[in-house]
Amino acid sequence: MIIVWDEGGNARYISKSFEKMLGYDLSQVRTLKWHELVSPQGASFIKNTVDKAAEHSQTFTASLLHTNGEYIRSECNLKKNRRPNDRQPFLRQHL
Repeated sequence: MIIVWDEGGNARYISKSFEKMLGYDLSQVRTLKWHELVSPQGASFIKNTVDKAAEHSQTFTASLLHTNGEYIRSECNLKKNRRPNDRQPFLRQHL
């Protein structure tokens, strides 16, 4: 499962496997910010990790919110990237 988030927390790319794993319609996910899909503790940890990590890849376990209201634990790999000639960073997340 791959998701690309912009700096504002908006999903820019979502793989179809996200729909299968968490039950969301892809159009639903586009209306959510990344922190709405993880536990509150996980959101705080991820924000601190990304701020400190800069351009380095980070691997951790996160609890992701399924549409049924339960959290599913998943290993995540997160990296902040920049496109050439683009000042706006984005986050690439592999679950």
